[in-house]
Amino acid sequence: MTLSRRGRVGVGLLLTVSLALNLITAGVVVGRLVSDGPRHHGPHMLRGVPESARPALRDAFKAHRDEMRAHIRGIREARARIADRIASDPLDQAALEAAFNELARRTDAMQALTHRIVIETAQNLPPDVREGWRAGWGERGR
Repeated sequence: MTLSRRGRVGVGLLLTVSLALNLITAGVVVGRLVSDGPRHHGPHMLRGVPESARPALRDAFKAHRDEMRAHIRGIREARARIADRIASDPLDQAALEAAFNELARRTDAMQALTHRIVIETAQNLPPDVREGWRAGWGERGR
């Protein structure tokens, strides 16, 4: 499928807006995770985290801050490559698909890091605190 110039501009604009929103979201999430202030929002997996677990979780995210920043930087770079591929003329579908695959790989890696941090934190929490966290997870689905 070949996009018209107007279509490529539209898709490029949408990707740019998407990138901006994702960067803002990532910045807010990471900022809240590493800040010492109260958090009322955040990634879905952190909703319902008991107050007694938050310092340990915050410390764990701070300990991995550089690694998280590297993942965020990689995601930005992958999105920039997608934007470049969309704007190319003629549009190279294989290159665009490869760029999207790279974005998916980098996004998955960031999510895996986040999961690892939560698991490491949970391993070091006492059972009663983990029980409180379980209750928060259970409330999400209701």
